[in-house]
Amino acid sequence: VRASLNDADPEIRTAALRALANWKTPDVAPDLFKLAQSTSNPSERLLCLRAYLGWAANSELPASRRLDLCREAAPVLQQPEEKKLLLAALGNLKSLEGLALIAPHLDSAATREEAAAATVATAAELLKGDQAAPAAPKLVAPLQKATTAANADLANRAKELLAQAQQKAGPQYFRGTPRRIPRSGGRRGRACPLASPPPVRYVRHNLEL
Repeated sequence: VRASLNDADPEIRTAALRALANWKTPDVAPDLFKLAQSTSNPSERLLCLRAYLGWAANSELPASRRLDLCREAAPVLQQPEEKKLLLAALGNLKSLEGLALIAPHLDSAATREEAAAATVATAAELLKGDQAAPAAPKLVAPLQKATTAANADLANRAKELLAQAQQKAGPQYFRGTPRRIPRSGGRRGRACPLASPPPVRYVRHNLEL
């Protein structure tokens, strides 16, 4: 099949590309990625990336291997359609390491919906069980951005998960980032919960002329 990729006949080359794209074992991934980078044909590039990132989304592969595939692809993706393939794979991965690759796409209108969906899927998994407390602080900022999704159901789900993440992370994260208060001498201290202000008392004065 590799030899047919260099065939002068376009039909044979296309058939070889489709054969690789439908290959049944993950050892084909490096070939797909190399082809995606080398071809000047946008359709061929997208075909190779879809198959390559399909392996990144395959739950039968170890999570570490899937993350490596995503990390390798992320810097070379150019078009929104390519980035959406990455986000779909990362949404299936559901890890903090994957969330770091998702987060930049929350700032782009072209990929915000897909990034929000991947963020919500990741947060829903990470906020379960013993992993919730250490993961929660890192989920707050991405979830805040995900609440701006155009899809109302997705935005509402992000808000629900944001509330859970803030609760598990502690009061200092209710506005998305830890607040710092100065120590004596003007030196900055560590993040700490905000204290409630003292109640204000109003005293009525009776004045006589």
